Amino acid sequence: MVENLKIGHHYSLKALVNLPLLISNNSEQPMRVSVDALVPDVSELRRGAEAIPNIHWASAMPDTIEIPSHSQSATDLRLDIPDRADLLGRRFQVVFWSHNLPQPGQMLAYGLKSRVIFSIDPVRDTSVIEPSGEMSVTLMPDVVQFAALVPGHEYRLDQLIGEPIRVRNTSTRPISVELRVLGAGAMAAPAGTAYGDLLKSGTVKLSEPRLMLAPGEERVLSGTVTLAKRGSIKGKNLMCVIAAAVADQSVRTEVYSRLYARAR
Repeated sequence: MVENLKIGHHYSLKALVNLPLLISNNSEQPMRVSVDALVPDVSELRRGAEAIPNIHWASAMPDTIEIPSHSQSATDLRLDIPDRADLLGRRFQVVFWSHNLPQPGQMLAYGLKSRVIFSIDPVRDTSVIEPSGEMSVTLMPDVVQFAALVPGHEYRLDQLIGEPIRVRNTSTRPISVELRVLGAGAMAAPAGTAYGDLLKSGTVKLSEPRLMLAPGEERVLSGTVTLAKRGSIKGKNLMCVIAAAVADQSVRTEVYSRLYARAR
């Protein structure tokens, strides 16, 4: 998610927050891939976002790329925000559809959708300085599966999983990282399984919601997870999201780790 974009500005996500779209070709043949901006369906919307009003706000440059066998290529995702006062303070979502263009003789095409959620600053920008952000932080692993949790018990976050959740400064300067715990609506759950909101059935507390990290420093997150002691959640699948962002940026971009649990 990218926050606090300004009306009347044109953004390159690669230049803004070092966030190009990387596409991998794991096949034995070279691949030609097209990247198209799409208006998301209502069922695809997350984080209280509206569907992008005009698809011409979003584009990829280049919109068609050649990827050699077992290689990666990148394209720049761009957003053009009109200078309209009615957009101030609103949040939008666009989907970028990356799909291969079948070669002669090929019968199948494959595609992948990437969601970009962005918010508009509630205040009109009067600065002559182009707003910028920072994406020099990673949060791993991006998916965490807890063991079955007993309602009413408090668990230490680092004892619930084999691989701890780690936040890392990937830049060459010290940064301050803000951490937040978000409900299940922040991201889509895996298809085929219904997940309830873990934060409505319990609590997830981080010991340090703000960290100072030296260049290259990595820190293991600590905290607690507790499910409410009530029978209605027994056997239910639950999820929440941990978000990390570099603090004090005019344009804020977050990375996420999804947490899944089952009430015993």
